[in-house]
Amino acid sequence: MKAGCCTLSVLLCTGLAVSANAGEVLRIGHTTLSANTNAGGTNVDSGLYGAAMDAANGFAYFIGNYVSKVNLASNLPVQIGPGLVANHALQTAIDPAAGRLYLPRGTVLRFALGAGTNVMSSAGSPLTPSFGSAAEMLTDDSDPNPTNHYGYLLCTSAGVPARVSKVALSTFTELNSIPLAANESNFLFYAQADVPKGYGYFVTVGGSSNTAPMVVQIKFTPGTNAPVRIGAANLDATNAFVGGSAIDTVHGYAY
Repeated sequence: MKAGCCTLSVLLCTGLAVSANAGEVLRIGHTTLSANTNAGGTNVDSGLYGAAMDAANGFAYFIGNYVSKVNLASNLPVQIGPGLVANHALQTAIDPAAGRLYLPRGTVLRFALGAGTNVMSSAGSPLTPSFGSAAEMLTDDSDPNPTNHYGYLLCTSAGVPARVSKVALSTFTELNSIPLAANESNFLFYAQADVPKGYGYFVTVGGSSNTAPMVVQIKFTPGTNAPVRIGAANLDATNAFVGGSAIDTVHGYAY
């Protein structure tokens, strides 16, 4: 999904289509999100870039200039607490079992989700990566024990290949990192995890000269083992600014 294109109405329509399982997608309304006025914020609807879903518990988290928690139990989402400063994050990673949300944007901000209808809150100091600037992040929460959950943080630095850093989420510390290929350096908008199969996908932006973007695949690994770069696939050069991806875990495809 491209930056700035995420709206609550998209989420609402998607939920309606799934629950009804028939007919056309319909827009059923709009919920206006508010920000923490102590931080100078008011209406945050114009600054939404991404979202994360805690489907099991019925909550969603919308991010951009601010991060907002909403309850999805009713026809229209209900915001829980004011939006918190999110450093203009474009992408987010979530670990519902551990109750944490992560926002990579230079550093990585960490938030406590808040159990049930409790408000979310900051969960300590940001993580500053040892290399470059944090651009995208994925979580591997496949282990039933949250202390064995890991993050895969894509970090960029101008003119050199990006690196993928493995983070122990329980301690919020980096374990190791690997470099990507020489031309895999320009990442911005989106990443996607296929947790059941143990892979992550990062999308490069492409270039202004119609350079084709790529989807880079990495392998999640257990314990303190470093991640593994599997390979990359070129996209059509006319899609130089592709900004979204989706995973079909049943059939094993990325889009």
